[in-house]
Amino acid sequence: MPALPSVPAVIRCDILWQIGDDIEALTRLHINYTGTPPNDATAAALAQLLYVIFGAEFLTYVVPANKMLGVRVTDLSSPTGGQGEYLLTTPGTLSSTDVPAGTALLVNAHIQRRYRGGKPRSYLPLGGGSELSSPSTWDSGFLANVQAALNAIVADIAVCASGGCALGQLVSIPYYHGFVAAENPVTHRWRNIPVLAGGTPVPDLITSWVANPKPSSQRRRNLHTA
Repeated sequence: MPALPSVPAVIRCDILWQIGDDIEALTRLHINYTGTPPNDATAAALAQLLYVIFGAEFLTYVVPANKMLGVRVTDLSSPTGGQGEYLLTTPGTLSSTDVPAGTALLVNAHIQRRYRGGKPRSYLPLGGGSELSSPSTWDSGFLANVQAALNAIVADIAVCASGGCALGQLVSIPYYHGFVAAENPVTHRWRNIPVLAGGTPVPDLITSWVANPKPSSQRRRNLHTA
């Protein structure tokens, strides 16, 4: 698989979670910036600022069995762009019943451009059993509170800055364009392989970040033992 191309003036932000026994869960966002590309020290400082923003808004809606482990920031403007992280384990404070580890709150990101597959999304370990009004619907009051938290995060990110690097808006990066069909020479099964788009990707601005009323699933979080 070829390396992804560089994206000028964009950072990748990974929110690191522990979901029950799974310590490898993350929520990945992309954020544009203006000013100086962050070096390692600036990336670490931005990671700490973002940790505070996410923790203040999200942990209220995370059950204590799940924890926020940190934030990692990577500058995508070059293959050697700055990278830094802030690590601090903080459990959620939501008093609720646990739900299966694969349950997630889906956040739909809307962009101006329309294309097949143009539905950016984020998955968050928010909510418990008490926040469900039915097996397939989040409670409307809980959903309104999460939406207010999402809006506050967007506003707080827009005034987040360090080391000459000022963060701006959430973006979606169109790395791929279409697919090519390939046959496995052993099994003779066909599969679609994404094709990297040519040139430098032009990020799409996310115009709204909306909490979905239906619980979603991240089944790979359900760890299995032998």
